[in-house]
Amino acid sequence: AQMVRFCYFVVAIGILSLQLCCVNAEQYVYVGAYQANGIIIYKHNQSDGSLTQVGTAPGNQASWLALHPNGRYLYSNCELDQGRFESWDVSAQTGLLTKINSVPSYGNAPAYHSVYPSGDYLLGSNYNTGNFLVYKLSPQTGAIGPKTFDEIPGTASWGVPDRQAGPHAHCITTSTNDNVIGVDLGADKVFSWALDKSTGVLKPTKQSYAQVLTGSGSRHVVFHERLGYAYVISEMGSTIDTFTYDRSTGFFGVVQHVSALPRPTPGSTCAEIRIHPNGQYLYATNRGADTIATFKIDQNNGTLAIVGWTSAQGKVPRGMNVTPDGRFMYVANQNSNNVVAFAIANGGATLRYASQVSTTSPV
Repeated sequence: AQMVRFCYFVVAIGILSLQLCCVNAEQYVYVGAYQANGIIIYKHNQSDGSLTQVGTAPGNQASWLALHPNGRYLYSNCELDQGRFESWDVSAQTGLLTKINSVPSYGNAPAYHSVYPSGDYLLGSNYNTGNFLVYKLSPQTGAIGPKTFDEIPGTASWGVPDRQAGPHAHCITTSTNDNVIGVDLGADKVFSWALDKSTGVLKPTKQSYAQVLTGSGSRHVVFHERLGYAYVISEMGSTIDTFTYDRSTGFFGVVQHVSALPRPTPGSTCAEIRIHPNGQYLYATNRGADTIATFKIDQNNGTLAIVGWTSAQGKVPRGMNVTPDGRFMYVANQNSNNVVAFAIANGGATLRYASQVSTTSPV
């Protein structure tokens, strides 16, 4: 029997996501987009980062993708009024996708989902209805099973009335110590839970949430693997907040508050935030300014120092991620319909334009 080797990355492009799966010697990248066939499959050139399209999958308005830790299953959303989450089998021969099943998101406009590190649960969020969910996953087939948790913890902050008249669950992920973290743009809060691994129920940690400045619009969060700090990017404020985080107590201190822009830029909003695999640099996308901000991470106290800004080579860079080897970054420019590859140099400090592909509304 031929040995099949899976290696994968998720280049989550804002609300749409790009994933790389390595089947045999080939690497495949999966990009989400606002299309009926919203999952675009590319072959990834490991030497120069270029992408060649090899197929699509009918993930309708698949604005976010997440890969199972075993690399065999992919999960997408359908960002619709009656939202859904869908599971896909990744072909070990071709990298193409076959649908496994589809379930309701129990809300409006699902914006984000992730797989719990054990591979036993899918975590989901609905933007318009503000609810965070947990589903059981089948270990045998990867299918999405019963819902085990569904809650709306946030309330309107009213900081920006036309954006924050209610809760907007925008992100749900895990911390470095496997707690579950939910980010609510409408509430200006980041929630912290412990997952009961036997029941799939989320229970608030002692310090159950962190607060960002009213009107900021907290959007996504990333954790530093070694230092343990949490970095929260806010959409309307175009800011990044650094928090200390503890497994047992949750969030308990703001370390730093910085802008992702060199100067106030009316109409510009932040979207995605990522940390380079070496833990030395952090990146953020600015939609409107159409740049990627690069920050150096202090390895002692987790604070950020701006390195500079790089043109996104397109309009409205909604999502962005870095390959696991740290050699390439992909940026999805939603309004110019292109996915741009950047070569990463100088240990993460420098982004150099490499190539691009065209597709409708990648996010």
